[in-house]
Amino acid sequence: MDGPAITTLFTNQTFILTSMKSGKRLVVHADDEQCTMRYVDGQRTSTKPWYVKDEQHCCVKKGEEVCGDIHAMGGGVYHKVSEGRHSHTMEGFVAGDRLWSYPENPAP
Repeated sequence: MDGPAITTLFTNQTFILTSMKSGKRLVVHADDEQCTMRYVDGQRTSTKPWYVKDEQHCCVKKGEEVCGDIHAMGGGVYHKVSEGRHSHTMEGFVAGDRLWSYPENPAP
């Protein structure tokens, strides 16, 4: 996806993010500057800046910039590819801030 499409996809959206490394699933709400994440069990949240740079989706994780390409896989599923590997799957996008009202056990 190009930069404007990435901005449109993420801005003011709530979605499920699955980390390919850890297998953890989080509910994420992204506004136009940052994203707030919570584990589906609701036990922990964190907020991180996000932005588009050089046609890639970027966020700051532990003080380091992490960027990757976003690929539409069909059916409302998107893959983030960082440093040549599939790092995250994002799905279930809904408009608005539904961080605390998104289903606790969203479909895998």
